[in-house]
Amino acid sequence: MAKPRALVFLHKQPYPPSDSTKFRVYHSVIEQLAEYQRDVFIVTWEKANPAASAQLRSNGQFECYSLPLWQVC
Repeated sequence: MAKPRALVFLHKQPYPPSDSTKFRVYHSVIEQLAEYQRDVFIVTWEKANPAASAQLRSNGQFECYSLPLWQVC
């Protein structure tokens, strides 16, 4: 039987969980949805982090778009 899907929209890459917000998002959302197929969609002003992208891809489908801050806000 296929896993149910969860679509998660974020404004920051939550990995590595280096501050309190990223820690809460990574542990409360990404890890707690282990029984779901997780699709993570991120639009952020931060530069793409290859290690973060690899870690998030290991948890499910992942897309990250980096835009200048003036286009995000």
